Amino acid sequence: SDYIACGYTNLPDSNEARSISFWILSDDFPQNDAFDANQGFSYGTATDGAANEVYFWRSGEDYLRYSGFGAANNLDVTVSYAVQSWYHVATTYDGTTASVYFNGDLVSSGAFPGWNTVLDSVLFGTYPSRLNYHQGKIDDAGIWSRVLETCEIQDLFNAGAQGISPTPVSYSGLNTSYLTSDSPVLLSGTPAGGV
Repeated sequence: SDYIACGYTNLPDSNEARSISFWILSDDFPQNDAFDANQGFSYGTATDGAANEVYFWRSGEDYLRYSGFGAANNLDVTVSYAVQSWYHVATTYDGTTASVYFNGDLVSSGAFPGWNTVLDSVLFGTYPSRLNYHQGKIDDAGIWSRVLETCEIQDLFNAGAQGISPTPVSYSGLNTSYLTSDSPVLLSGTPAGGV
């Protein structure tokens, strides 16, 4: 049940444009319902339309979900993924349209004009209700306050696939070292770069 909670100063809220990108590796598959999902990333509050979440889940097939939180706010994409393999996930939202990219390819988009993100903790490895946790690794996460172009998302995928780590979002004011443990690790500071 490890996860990382970060501050949310200067992140896009309400229906502002945003892009989210990260690499994810799962140690196991989620069980056969959305409530036992493999959580990647989220920020916002656990209220319909007030969060941004990205996670894998299973219901007969494997899905990647980009959600504003709540059943009417889900963009589900059927994907094929395996444990112990790295995958690149990117999402964009322009205030009306949400889009999902998987390994550099646009795989789905849909209209969600009612998303109204209410800022709260930025969470890697869980979501606002903190009921489920990612079992695996997350790397090279970034949040932008604009919609990345398809070519930019493909560049992020290509760089990571070649083992080149793109410039990550960094936080200044962090302690020089910290440990991950079975309890939450709180990162605080001022976001810099990528936001």
